[in-house]
Amino acid sequence: MVAAINGNILKRGFFLILVLCITAGCGEVICFSPVPCPDLGPITRIHVSLSPASLKKLYNSVAEDDYAPCLYEEDGRRIKAYIKVRGFTSRIYPKKSFTVKISTENRTIRYCLESFNIENRLVFFAYKKAGLCVPETKGAALFVNGEYIGCYTKIPIYNEDDLEAWYGESDTQLFKCHFGNMGFDLPLHYRSEKCFPDDSDFTTLDRLVYNVAHMGDEEWNAWMDEYIDKDDFIRYMVVHDFCAVRDTSIQNFYIYHHDTVSILPWDNGISMNPDNIPAVGGHNILTGRILENTEMKTRYNAMLELLFIQAGESNITDDMTDELERIYAEIDRAVYHEPTYYIDYSDFINKKNRLMTFLSERSASIPDPPLP
Repeated sequence: MVAAINGNILKRGFFLILVLCITAGCGEVICFSPVPCPDLGPITRIHVSLSPASLKKLYNSVAEDDYAPCLYEEDGRRIKAYIKVRGFTSRIYPKKSFTVKISTENRTIRYCLESFNIENRLVFFAYKKAGLCVPETKGAALFVNGEYIGCYTKIPIYNEDDLEAWYGESDTQLFKCHFGNMGFDLPLHYRSEKCFPDDSDFTTLDRLVYNVAHMGDEEWNAWMDEYIDKDDFIRYMVVHDFCAVRDTSIQNFYIYHHDTVSILPWDNGISMNPDNIPAVGGHNILTGRILENTEMKTRYNAMLELLFIQAGESNITDDMTDELERIYAEIDRAVYHEPTYYIDYSDFINKKNRLMTFLSERSASIPDPPLP
């Protein structure tokens, strides 16, 4: 039996396609009606092709966290790959985010196709301009079995080879941490994922958290001098604070353990809201305690001034404004033709104006000195 899905239903988005898929009978073939591809402008096109069985498995990955095999095509290259619905929070939204895994002869590459978010892309850009090892993001128009699903952000996932090449160190560990409301609860095993090596040893993360919570000031300052990557941390925090990234229970970050410890950003979507700006200087037990240190306060204030407040070549605010313009030029047509109800084009345009205003006015809202 062939289940015909007409163009009007497709307009309601991938969520409905997946619902129809799972409710179809065993062995049933899902066909996609031929709809002319709209003018999407210069954005990268990504085509994912799945068999009926794989499409059903993709839907089931919402609950089972398992990859579905597919054919993946980008920039004229077509390769076997695997795809799954990404993350717990994606499960409650009609427009899903995805993880794609591609295995080559030498390595496995993973990246996510995140449901579109301007702020996340812009803050990633700021972290990279500040000198952190963060992935390059780009817009992507996603097609599934030939049908345009919507505008996404393609973000490579941190991997061991790239981080070791950047830091020049081996024998490294990476933890994905998930604080509850980023308060003073701790990212122990049940709140964290070990990305590599592939084992269940959380000793280094446990030690970090224990030391933050329980060391006296003198002992903590001595330990921090040896084991915290101070330059990386300061660069992370000044971008985090200038961009008003909100630390919440739905935003993750990474702790990278090499010879020292660095924080690597991930979720920055809840940010750059002029009506909801947190105070500068640390919003959880780890960042807060590091910035209690007098030396770290001095470093923080100098770096925030250099990158965002004082005029000069090192100030990256104008670079962020230019990048915002570039992102909008890249994705404008794709968002205009967004086939779901998830992105409203008028909101998309209005957000650009709000972000421009934020970038032009943010410095004036930061106290002098930022950390007294």
